[in-house]
Amino acid sequence: GEMVRWTDSLCRALGVFGRIRVASEGVNGTVSGSAVALAIFKSAMKSHPILRMGETYFKSSSGTAEDFPSLVVRECTEIATLGINPDQLSAQKGGEH
Repeated sequence: GEMVRWTDSLCRALGVFGRIRVASEGVNGTVSGSAVALAIFKSAMKSHPILRMGETYFKSSSGTAEDFPSLVVRECTEIATLGINPDQLSAQKGGEH
């Protein structure tokens, strides 16, 4: 969809590589790039009107810009694979706490 194309274009323009999943509930991924490229990437993601991200949505770890040799941005039915069809999930079928 449009969000996949936008994210892919942004990453390629900045030289950011990694794996990014785009689903109806948001975006999740692991990327690498130069410090400047990653700062611009974060700023662009936070300012996108559909995402409305805050600073807490980003986690950093040590690594180098060469940690990922390629870029994969794909549309998924869910960000974190649960092995369950998301359409079958319901709060009414939840467990007891």
